Amino acid sequence: MKAHDNVKRAVEQELLWDRGVDARLIKVGLTGGIITLNGSVPNGAQKRTALRAAQRAAPDAVVHDNLVVRCPEGRHCVDTELAGEIRLKIARDAMLRNAAIDVTVTDRRVTLTGMVDSPDQRDEAVALIREFPGIADIDNRVVTRLGKMERAVASSIANALLSASLQPADDIVVDVRDGIVRLTGTCASATQKEAACNAAWNAKGVRWVVDQLQVR
Repeated sequence: MKAHDNVKRAVEQELLWDRGVDARLIKVGLTGGIITLNGSVPNGAQKRTALRAAQRAAPDAVVHDNLVVRCPEGRHCVDTELAGEIRLKIARDAMLRNAAIDVTVTDRRVTLTGMVDSPDQRDEAVALIREFPGIADIDNRVVTRLGKMERAVASSIANALLSASLQPADDIVVDVRDGIVRLTGTCASATQKEAACNAAWNAKGVRWVVDQLQVR
């Protein structure tokens, strides 16, 4: 019982300590080694932060997410209205004012699509709306226009997958900055992911590869 209480208390303390979470909104439960987070939070960013905090505090426990992203008082959180507000926010941002980013919202889950000139702009699009009230989640599908080195790395990956008779790298996004390659997106298998990373490492001029690929 004491160990049980210690784990629960550790999660509660971590939530209190993390400035990205309002711990007053979250109730922590623990049954049979399974942690449950219950309550409602104002946006998806706080929900994700709370889950990460619980996993840090109890790395050996399973964390169940029962958190609900609530619609702020006085708002209706209609998908079309949210999409319009987010588009306006992006249009007013100095870094994104001329970016070709489209916004769709389904069940308060935002999908960003389009093309931008730099990885910084792609990241800015998410950072700008991460804490937008009422948003449950963000799927960032914005891609960066490929420069010379990005094209070389992407070509290296495509050729490596073709040689290994693996699926094409249609869902792999390549960003390059100062010789550092960042791979994001999804792979069909762990084998495809490994081949893509190896190809990036072997591309001319690459100093480091940051692997953020997910296997679907």
